[in-house]
Amino acid sequence: MNPSDECPKRSNGIRRLTTAWAVFVVVLMAASRFKADENQRDTKILAAWRDRIAKLETEGAQEFNRLRELLRSRSTSPTSWTQSDLETMLNDGKPFELQPKGKEEVADWTHPDFGIQLYLHFENDVLKGWGLGGASPRMLSKHAKPRRFGIDSRAETIRQIVRPISICVWLTAMITAVVSRKCAWPAAQAMLASALVYGAATVVSPNYNLTFQGVFSNDPMFWALSMYALALVALARTWPSGAAGTRFTTRQLLFVTTWVALLLALGPLGYFALAVFSSGGLLLLFMVFSRQQFAG
Repeated sequence: MNPSDECPKRSNGIRRLTTAWAVFVVVLMAASRFKADENQRDTKILAAWRDRIAKLETEGAQEFNRLRELLRSRSTSPTSWTQSDLETMLNDGKPFELQPKGKEEVADWTHPDFGIQLYLHFENDVLKGWGLGGASPRMLSKHAKPRRFGIDSRAETIRQIVRPISICVWLTAMITAVVSRKCAWPAAQAMLASALVYGAATVVSPNYNLTFQGVFSNDPMFWALSMYALALVALARTWPSGAAGTRFTTRQLLFVTTWVALLLALGPLGYFALAVFSSGGLLLLFMVFSRQQFAG
């Protein structure tokens, strides 16, 4: 066979491999962005709920003091509150639900906005005693903590399933890369792909914020980075001779520039992905170049 015939075949193989990796990375980033947006939506909803509850608690404390001073002022007055007076003031004129207690009837009233508990003791429709109990507005059903969609969604189910599968694939590929010289190159690529999947599934966990502290404050991310680094080492050791060019064509440079711009547009997820891809790419090039220099 003419050696020149090998060049088109090798070029076509590299082109197909590059296309496959490009599709893989695009799909991975799209899925990660979807999950990250889902988590961010939950974060915004919870933040708005906390702000609303904080405001209600402040207003509730003021309302608590107002009710206490109001009842105290009439307690020292010759004229006592009647049941109808308090029903008009507190319950929009609706009758209290009364429970008999000896000679008295007791109304257990809850403030509809702030959850303040008010205990009113009536005898012959006249207020004889009262008590106030403080409570948080979050105890009311209408102010309940919003459900986190990101912890029981379909995307979260897929994320949880993908992580153990990617670990199994990575371990299988690592063993294959060690014991089989013929399959070492595709096995190293499988290691890299599974490491990226595991890392992406870890970084978009709903239990961590997509910040520097949030990402690097959990053990799974340490293992993701370890898997990624070992995959790069395996890839560099099995890199085919002549497959690592150091010169970029205009098309390749345009592709890289466009990809960087897209990642930067993704926000925190894109920044993290850009750091991972760029540092990994530079490390891979360094190891491949060092290997070729040492072999040469």
